[in-house]
Formats: sequence, structure tokens, C-alpha cells
Amino acid sequence: MMYWTGGVHPLAAIIAAVVVSVMLYIMHRNHQKQEKNMIYWIEESRSQLIWQDEFDRQGGRTPTMEWITEYCFTRPGAVKDFPFGKEPMVMKVGGKMFALLSGQAISLKCDPVVAENLREQNEAITPGYHLNKKHWNSIRIDGSLSADEIRSMIDHSYDLVFKGLPKAVREKVRLTVG
Repeated sequence: MMYWTGGVHPLAAIIAAVVVSVMLYIMHRNHQKQEKNMIYWIEESRSQLIWQDEFDRQGGRTPTMEWITEYCFTRPGAVKDFPFGKEPMVMKVGGKMFALLSGQAISLKCDPVVAENLREQNEAITPGYHLNKKHWNSIRIDGSLSADEIRSMIDHSYDLVFKGLPKAVREKVRLTVG
């Protein structure tokens, strides 16, 4: 049997090296996540500036369906889908719907209290067509709403859906954007 006679025991040195390596790896991963989150928010801010510029050029007029479609695509991770045939075009994030576009109307998810208030304020906003009327609004694009109002409702819908996604899916969306 061998006895250790002094200094640091070799086994203790190996354990300390493993612990330090794990700690450095964790610090590295956290830094990568922070960096990717920063890139995500920089991209988000950039897209907002681009669309603010477009809104200013439109002079606050009601946007076209093409403008609305393009704006939906600026949302991080947004993809289009046609699960119901040719219409409506469905915009999704993380596999969940946040907008349905058909003809001259768009349906958007909405907080129930906000949804009621919006319906009371404008005749162009009605309970979601073929959707859960408590959580969805359908908006006629008829000139009664400005681009800023529509953009705000799209952002609200996207944010509700994005926040409702599982954490792993939210992280995946952020990683694909960055």
C-alpha cells in the first residue's frame, strides 16, 4: 500500500481540474446565450426601424395586404403555411399561428380584455372568424385603421404566441434569428 506523504493529493488535483473545466464551460455557454440574445434584440430593433421608415413613407395610411404580409415576415422566426388550402395564408412562429391573412382581412390573436376594447373602438375589428372569439380578432383592411395600429396588433399577437411557446422552442427561434 502506498501512502501520500505531502502536497496536494493527485486525486484531489484531478477533481479540481474537472470542476474548474465544468465551471469554465458553463461560463462560456452563458456568455454565448447572452451574445445570441443581444444579436436577437439588435435584429428586432433593426427590423422595427426599417418598418418605421416604411410607415413614415406611407404617411400613416392603411397598408396593403402585401405590406401586412411583409411586416409579418419581419417577426423573428415567422413562417407562412397553408394548412387550410389556398386561403387563408397562416403566419406561424414555433409552429403556432399568430396571423391568418385572407382577402382583405387579417385575424390576430389578442388578449381577451384588449380584444373587447378594440372591437368597441372600431367597426372593422370583429370577433375572430372561425376562431376562438374570446382570443382572436378579425380585422377588415378597409382604410379605417392606420399602419401603426395594424402593426401594433400584429406585434401583440406575435408576442402572445411567442411567450406561450415552450422555452426550448423560444430559444430555438432566437438561435435561428441570430
